[in-house]
Amino acid sequence: MKTLYTFLTCFCLSLFALPFVSNGQAGCSNQLTAFINGVQQGQKIPQGQSGVADITYCPTTNSNSSIQLSGASSTSAAVYKWEIVTGTTVTPVTSGTVSGGTAFLTVYPSTSTVYRLTSTGCSKITYVDFTINPILTLTSSAGSSTVCPGTAVTLNASGGNGTYVLKANGATIDSNTSGVFTVTPQASTTYTVETTSATCTGTVSQKITVATTSNLSLNSNDADNNVSPGGSVILTAGGGTSGSYTWKAYNGFTTTTIPSSGAQITVNPLRTTQYTVTGPTTPANCPGTASIIITVNGVILPVEFASFSASWNSKAPLLTWATASEKSSESFVVERSLDGISFVAIGQRAGAGSTMSRTEYSFVDAGLPSFATGTVYYRLRQVNTDGTFAYSSVAALQVRTSKASFKASAFPNPFDKNVAVEVESIGAGPIVFTVYDVLGKKLLTRTVTTSGMGLQKVGLPEAATLRGGVYYLTIRQGAQQQVLKLSRK
Repeated sequence: MKTLYTFLTCFCLSLFALPFVSNGQAGCSNQLTAFINGVQQGQKIPQGQSGVADITYCPTTNSNSSIQLSGASSTSAAVYKWEIVTGTTVTPVTSGTVSGGTAFLTVYPSTSTVYRLTSTGCSKITYVDFTINPILTLTSSAGSSTVCPGTAVTLNASGGNGTYVLKANGATIDSNTSGVFTVTPQASTTYTVETTSATCTGTVSQKITVATTSNLSLNSNDADNNVSPGGSVILTAGGGTSGSYTWKAYNGFTTTTIPSSGAQITVNPLRTTQYTVTGPTTPANCPGTASIIITVNGVILPVEFASFSASWNSKAPLLTWATASEKSSESFVVERSLDGISFVAIGQRAGAGSTMSRTEYSFVDAGLPSFATGTVYYRLRQVNTDGTFAYSSVAALQVRTSKASFKASAFPNPFDKNVAVEVESIGAGPIVFTVYDVLGKKLLTRTVTTSGMGLQKVGLPEAATLRGGVYYLTIRQGAQQQVLKLSRK
């Protein structure tokens, strides 16, 4: 009997023990492992815990536009739930999927977003928060197209949470919190935007390709471009688009438009004439211009040149010439060229009329641009009283290298109503002052012409119309430029 009692007691105790083993799910675990784009993030999260291994993700600029979040519980019986957490608000997400015991969610955040994955299993709830920052992007209104010099291009940066800093070829030129910038590149430029938020730092670049407009050419079928009066010459333009050309002829007095848009024309000049063709060049259909002079020989010159030369007189080129005799000579038009091809009139001297005596002339080119380099070329267009004219020989002069430095400063800065700029001019010529806002919008422009090198003080009364804030003042003379940051109280 004692043996039977012992057996029944053990049997009953074992029956009572079985449900408790089952309810406690001995050996069951709901540990959670998190992944981003298939890469494990940190250690496994112990079952029943949360917030101990939350994840912050900063995508790189070469990331895909979408980000895949996933998580796997250590128990195959786990039930998953995705949610978006905004402060104290939790919003369910129904687009998640489960495959092979792993929960997946593909996201495309445009702002920093917290995604929560909850795993329920083994009578335990475990969750992890993914803080996913957006991908930093930079687009331009030009796209991948080539633009013409000076074209306004809008750059739009997105994906940042703080201040966007814009750089051009590595140099900082602007910053704001909107990420929208307007630029006007004169040459191909790589723009870079940097942004720093509380948790992420990003950099993204965009190259704007600017077309060259110097590839339009104009040639003639005459070897030396010298013909007799009425001689036939074929002019051919290259580098542009046939059917889009504009042709003009300038004989020293009048400019005539030639009715043709093709790439080739035939002309029969009666006197020396400069022909000019303009038209869109490739790529980007930017406007280009090319010129050629067809000299007409066989015309009896009423003026006999004795000499013509160019030399330096102090800081400016000095042109001197002399005639042995003149007949019905009205004037001498002085022309300058920076490339030896295209000449522009820069001044004139009255002729002596009719004389058999030697006559001497001079002209100082005080307006030679400060950006001129290499060799500058001069010629004379001698004009007669009946409108006929002839060209002299060309005189060349090596441009001196200026050692002056271009410097500018603004004061007071910050300013209340009035602000002035001191500029160390590099030579004679115009100085252009332009004020932009922080978005690159041009607000005002003023041009001042200087007579030579040295310190120039220029007031900007127009600045009184600006509202309080930060602006950028660009001072340009020739190829020299300086940008100053202005602040109005």
